[in-house]
Amino acid sequence: MQDRTLIFLGLAILVVSCSTPLTTREQGALAGGAIGAGAGAAIGSTTGHVGTGAPISAGAGDVSGAPIGDATQANEQRQQAPPQPPAAPAIVAPPSPAPAVVAPPQPQTLYAREIRAGQVRANTIYANEIRATDVQGQVYETSALETQGWYGRIEASVISASVIYAKQIRARSVAAQFIYVHKLEVK
Repeated sequence: MQDRTLIFLGLAILVVSCSTPLTTREQGALAGGAIGAGAGAAIGSTTGHVGTGAPISAGAGDVSGAPIGDATQANEQRQQAPPQPPAAPAIVAPPSPAPAVVAPPQPQTLYAREIRAGQVRANTIYANEIRATDVQGQVYETSALETQGWYGRIEASVISASVIYAKQIRARSVAAQFIYVHKLEVK
């Protein structure tokens, strides 16, 4: 019976040596079969059935060694695989800015003989006469103003300047921090 075991092992070695390189799965199956045959022969020799124990145990070792070799092969392939390049960073474009509305700069000082407007706004107003529905700001009564700068008539919906010098202002609303006026008429 020991002869059969030796023949079986010899045939297994012969088949292995003649084939192409074994995969890890095949190596696991072969190792499991050899270990199983050896264990079966050892157990069979104690019971007196060496010839029967070796092939049965070799088959069981082959069946259990193949999945172990398969798992080992899968692990080797994962380790040999090239690392995946890092994900490209997300490019986030900033939102486009809202269109800018640029108001023309207000004139620093405005001189006029007559102003007609819906609104007149300034930091300081000097006028001989103001007729308006609404007047906002600190109003100071002055004597009649005389200047060389009374030029022309201005009509617009809104007139704005830092300082306004006018002979006459007619508007719905007049607003300034300081208003120096000779004659004020609020309707």
